[in-house]
Formats: sequence, C-alpha cells, structure tokens
Amino acid sequence: MALQYRKRAVLAAIETSYGAVTTPTGAANAVLLRGDPKVKPLAMETANRELVRPWFGNSPDVVTAVWSEVEFDVEIAGSGTAGTAPAWGVLLRGCAFAEVITAGSKVEYSPVSDGLESLCIHFHMDGVRHVLKGARGTVKFAFTSGQFPVMSFRFVGLYAPATDQALPASVFTAWQDPLAVMTGNTTASLYGLTDLGIESISLDLAGDVSHRNLVNREDVIFADRKPSGEAVFEMTSVADRDWFGLVRNATTGAITVTQGTAAGNKVTVSVPHASLNQPDYQQSKGIVMLKTSFSANAPAGNDELLITAE
Repeated sequence: MALQYRKRAVLAAIETSYGAVTTPTGAANAVLLRGDPKVKPLAMETANRELVRPWFGNSPDVVTAVWSEVEFDVEIAGSGTAGTAPAWGVLLRGCAFAEVITAGSKVEYSPVSDGLESLCIHFHMDGVRHVLKGARGTVKFAFTSGQFPVMSFRFVGLYAPATDQALPASVFTAWQDPLAVMTGNTTASLYGLTDLGIESISLDLAGDVSHRNLVNREDVIFADRKPSGEAVFEMTSVADRDWFGLVRNATTGAITVTQGTAAGNKVTVSVPHASLNQPDYQQSKGIVMLKTSFSANAPAGNDELLITAE
C-alpha cells in the first residue's frame, strides 16, 4: 500500500538523561506542524577503502557513522495562559535554551552554554516511524509583514532503524492560533525607534549541531552558536537616524519584536546587543527601504537574545 506524503506527524519530549528511552505520545507531545516538514532518515559518513588492484573501477565504501535529521516549522503564539509554557517551549529547550517559569506572569527562554537538554523525537511518515534519540537542534525566527510568524527548527539525532507504526492520535489543544504579522498584532523597536515601517525581521540562532561517533561514545553535540539576523525597514533621513554611521562605528542597540497583545498570547523576541552590518537599499511599492543584517552579541555571556511568552 502506498504511503501518503501529506500524512506526517512529529512528537517531541525532553529526555530525562541523554539518549534515555523516552516514549512521547500524541496526547501530550504532538507538534503542530506547518509547511513541508522533512526527515532525513539515514544521514551518513563513509570511508573509501582505496584498494589497489590491476583493473579500473570503484573501491567499496564503508559506512563509518549514521544519524538522522528532521526539519519543520511551527507557528509562533502563546500558550493561552500567562505563566504557562507554550507548546513549542520543549523545542527551544532542545536548542540550548533554558526555560524559566514565573507563575501567572511569563515564561522566559534564554540561551545557555552548560547543562544542555536533549529530545526524543518521533517522525511519522504515514505508517513508517523514525525515532531520533539524543536530538539537539537550532532554530530560526521569522516575522514578515502579512504572514504568520514562524520558528524553523532543524534537529540532529541518533539513528534508529525505521519501524512500521500507525500514525499517533495527535492532540493539538496546547497549540494556540497565531496572529498575522501586521499593525495591531505586532510591535517592533529597532535601536529605540518604535515608529519605523518594518517589512520583516528574522533571527537565526545558527547553532553548531553535529553528530559525533567515537569509541565508547556516540552523541549529538551543540558546540557553539553565532546568532545573526536581518531587518528590512523604511529608510529614514540621516537626521532621524544615521544608520550608516551606526554601522560604520559598530554601535550596538536593541532589536525587539512583540507578537500579540493579549495576556497569554504575547511573545517577544529580544536582541539587547545587536550590531548592524551590510546595509543596502531596496524598494517596496516605490518606497525606499533599508535592508541590513545584524549580529546578536553576548557581552556578559548567554545574553544575546531572550524569548518571552506572557
């Protein structure tokens, strides 16, 4: 029987210890996906034997390491209740973020460099299940005017043989409906300016995530991160803000995006110490826009960005 490409599902749960047997369920751990989620069931490294023989032709390759990868997008929205962790919080924890809950008020996610957690992820391709234990990943945030805000995740996990398994009965009640990025739903501040016409802001954690297979040890490591992003906004006069001077002088400033206004469905992505670079002109419907990339710096350590759900 043919498998249906449309029928895919992802479950994700925090592991109690690295690579521990974890059984996420559709009732408690279903991820509400959007777009085109993908799985790379069997990524590998090989070594060629490079045999010397008295004829032309290939020498056989030997598989020296195997792992799995998944990629998917989720929408950005709160949990529905202030002080309750949003459904996507578990995914950020698998990307080297710590979760701090202030009851009845907010949930904060800040990057960490120690004590990293890992996930057990089940990716169902219709009737075939791929299990990734010890998974760690990285994430990109995108806020584009007229679209829904999204987080794009990429996870690397330990390989396990695929098995036949019925699709889980996924429950998505923890996932709230998102609001479109637009005036009334979204506010943003760029270097202290709150009235800029902003077309888009994106941020890439750029986590260095890779599989490692040593004698006596196999794992997925999160070795570093170099967060960077891009903003597209209406160009101002030099008197209002000298953007080129800010770039030339490596002046740092804050970039903040808040999606939603109601308690329980308000999510803020903040970069307190951004530095702009590579500014360039472009246009949108005849209006002059400035497109600039930026890096997120960490002057005190683990303070380059903060995600707050409140």
